[in-house]
Amino acid sequence: MISVIIPARNSEKTIKSSILSVLNQGIDDLEIICILNGCTDNTESEVLSLKDPRIRIAYSSEGIVPALNEGLRISKGEFIARQDADDFWFENKLKKQLNFLDINKEIDILGTQMSVVDGSYRHIRNTNYPLTHKEIANHLLNSENPIGHPSVIFRRRVLDKCAGYFDLFPFAEDMDLWARSIPWFKFANLSDILVRYTHVPNSSYNPRVPSTLSSWYRIIYGI
Repeated sequence: MISVIIPARNSEKTIKSSILSVLNQGIDDLEIICILNGCTDNTESEVLSLKDPRIRIAYSSEGIVPALNEGLRISKGEFIARQDADDFWFENKLKKQLNFLDINKEIDILGTQMSVVDGSYRHIRNTNYPLTHKEIANHLLNSENPIGHPSVIFRRRVLDKCAGYFDLFPFAEDMDLWARSIPWFKFANLSDILVRYTHVPNSSYNPRVPSTLSSWYRIIYGI
């Protein structure tokens, strides 16, 4: 089974499209866990209107990390995938990733390339993330996050070993999880563009956070 974790906060305009892009992957053995994170709009009603038994609704306190960890806590899948409430998966995304993981059993954390758009769905750029473990680990330890969070799928053993997301680095909880995974797990990215990622600028974001995170882990790993 695949568990798809979708945190949602006031996402009534986009949540159905996001969930439908997962349901339309052509895979029956999955669960979609939509975690409502302090919603004050009609997000819950929009999710319930889909009436698909593969969809589960959960609730968390406000904040992306509590929402993600609640989804992980109740997930059942051997594989865990991430999706955002305003993003969209292209056709056969999951099948391509699962096929890759079946062939490359040493890979534990797998992303894809993404088409980055603005809030009006105007194309900004395509990502060019590195493909191999060595390149990805090097980027993580040099102030860059080379794995698109809404594209990632990882094996449950990553969760069992690394205990989910931490709140140490604001807006970089995913990069922190990947950096913690380096000693035990292998990364890869597909070259295919399989996700439409909506980039919404956040004035609270501190660009020094990735640099601080990388410096910390280089010290921990003695690099």
